[in-house]
Amino acid sequence: MGARKRFFWAAVALALLAPAAARADTEPVRADVLPLAVNAYGVVHPGADAVLAAKVLARVVALPLREGAAVKAGDLVAELDHLDLDAELAVAEATLGQTRAALTEAEVEHARVQSLAARGSATTRELERASSARGQAAQAVSAAEAGRELVRTRLGYTRVQAPFDGRVVVRLAEVGELAAPGTPLVRIESVGGQELWADVPQGDMARVRVGLPARITVDGVAGSFEGRVTRIVPAADPRAHTFTVKVALDGGARVYTGMFGQVAIPYGSEPVLTVPATAVVRRAEVTGVYVAGADGAPVFRLVRPGALLGDRRAGDRQVILAGLSEGEPVLVDGQAVAATVAEAAR
Repeated sequence: MGARKRFFWAAVALALLAPAAARADTEPVRADVLPLAVNAYGVVHPGADAVLAAKVLARVVALPLREGAAVKAGDLVAELDHLDLDAELAVAEATLGQTRAALTEAEVEHARVQSLAARGSATTRELERASSARGQAAQAVSAAEAGRELVRTRLGYTRVQAPFDGRVVVRLAEVGELAAPGTPLVRIESVGGQELWADVPQGDMARVRVGLPARITVDGVAGSFEGRVTRIVPAADPRAHTFTVKVALDGGARVYTGMFGQVAIPYGSEPVLTVPATAVVRRAEVTGVYVAGADGAPVFRLVRPGALLGDRRAGDRQVILAGLSEGEPVLVDGQAVAATVAEAAR
């Protein structure tokens, strides 16, 4: 008897709701176009980065820039002690001066012996010795010049300069430390030319190619950015079964290296049916909408939802994969109808 009463009152509730449903806002199921895109996640990488290291054994005497400082190509980012090399350069300069003086003397002697030999006053052997001495003096000058240039080059290594425009990411040494050749000093990276390196499942790779436009969103950064696929690494990760796709970010993107983001690479569209996102009701493990019946009463219809086109708060659309036909009237405020039905059935 209790079950019959509940059925009776439920029928009464639906009858009472019929006029309300007729007055409620309804909207027909609409045919729309769903943009299709390959979606993947990745990490922001700089267009260029470099770890600048010491090339000579010397103590660090200056690190003028802190993390985040902007640099131009050629700016000093680290300086090493060069007193010993200054002394070596002075010795090399003196040695070069001595060899040049010796070459001048050898050339004068060679000219004198050559003149004597022309008059028959010097032997061929004497002329050969003078020529040999001049050649050896010239070689000594060349060696001294090379030695001086080597010291100059090593002296230049004590001034570590930025190879490109960018910013200091991290200082890897401190003033006073002894740096051996290869010791990292400073890491810098470019500001422009950033890329999102996304891991794209191999099943989606047939839809991705270099040159396709893309849209990037980065966690913690408002809005989205335009981009373009620039490179595809031609080897899959054997464990994750993904390919690395590199997407260049628009120059106006204010993001930083290491930030996590998502990329959508559009490749087409397909026709779909949609309803207002607010019409969808999720109850327990089922999803449905309320359809206005022939008598105006709301009828709960099970549906299979698909993608959400936009933000639910902005009044956007919910794709319906099954359960509805184009043109059927659905009640826009599904939650309100569900609450009214539940209240009336008590």
